[in-house]
Parts: sequence; structure tokens; C-alpha cells
Amino acid sequence: VVQDALIQASKQVDKDTAIPDDTLTYTITFKNVGTKAANATDNISIDGSLKEGILVFDKVPKGTTYVPNSADGQP
Repeated sequence: VVQDALIQASKQVDKDTAIPDDTLTYTITFKNVGTKAANATDNISIDGSLKEGILVFDKVPKGTTYVPNSADGQP
């Protein structure tokens, strides 16, 4: 038993295969499997302004292109 917050992450894509010009939607899901609450981090600096929350980085898969402003963070 973990005596702390322990964040488990998973990533899914909506298609098994894609052809050029297909749009793929990736979903990243987080779950706290620990015994304590996972609290947001204070004072993350993004482009010079301070934010509160959890910061996630994910590389764009090889052979794909990120669609600007398509990311959505839903609680």
C-alpha cells in the first residue's frame, strides 16, 4: 500500500491505423492510486506567467503533426 499520492497515467488513441490527412484524437487519463490526495503544484511558470495546477508534457508521435489549439484539459 502506497502511503502517499501516486499518479497513474495512460494514453489512448481513437484509431488503430491512420492514413495521411486523418485526424487522430489522443486521450491521456490520470488516476490517483495512492492513499493521499494529489495536490496541484503552485507557481508553475508558463510563458512568463504563473499558473497553478498539474503540468503535463507529451511528445507528438513521429509521423504526426499537432493541430494548434486542439488540446483540451477537462477535469
